[in-house]
Amino acid sequence: MKRMSALFWKELKMLFISPLAYVSLAAFCLISGIFYYLRIHWYITAFNQYSSYAQMSKQPITDILEQFNVSQLIVEPTFFVMGIAVFLIVPILTIRLLSEERKTRTIELLLTSPIHIGEILFGKFFAILAFLIVMLLVSSLYFIALGWYGSLHIPTLLSGYFGIFLLGAATLAWGYCASAITSSVIIALVVFVTTSPLGEHDTRAY
Repeated sequence: MKRMSALFWKELKMLFISPLAYVSLAAFCLISGIFYYLRIHWYITAFNQYSSYAQMSKQPITDILEQFNVSQLIVEPTFFVMGIAVFLIVPILTIRLLSEERKTRTIELLLTSPIHIGEILFGKFFAILAFLIVMLLVSSLYFIALGWYGSLHIPTLLSGYFGIFLLGAATLAWGYCASAITSSVIIALVVFVTTSPLGEHDTRAY
């Protein structure tokens, strides 16, 4: 367990030293952040227009609030886009896990070291999984800010994040398998794209 922990921290440190982690995090925040902003802008515009109409027709304010549910109109669509972003970004991080070790011929050093093969695999896997959690924690700032202006349905938030976490973990595992097949990152990416069972169903849960 100590050796796996040491490998975990080594992989995580190497990930954050390289620009790949920051580019991936920036891409995730850019994709989800732009959609989040556009969705809020649409929500505010539609709400103001409907409020003006409701005032003229003397419609109760409760009817307006029911139709403009923040969780349904902002949170759930944002989770949908976040799921797509995770499915696109996570493979870029995972396909290099073993393929680069093969390419640089450091895989032999790992396999002949006193670390068990399972500790190697899980150490690398949990390092990327930890980075996925960091990505999701950063995105939680969207909903913390949104919570100041509207009531959020907490079960929707928790189930949404849990679903994206599971999607990310499954994508990670499949990309990990693709990286174990070849020493070429490009070929590993092609294998992932052509064989991934998540391609059709990556975000339908949202």
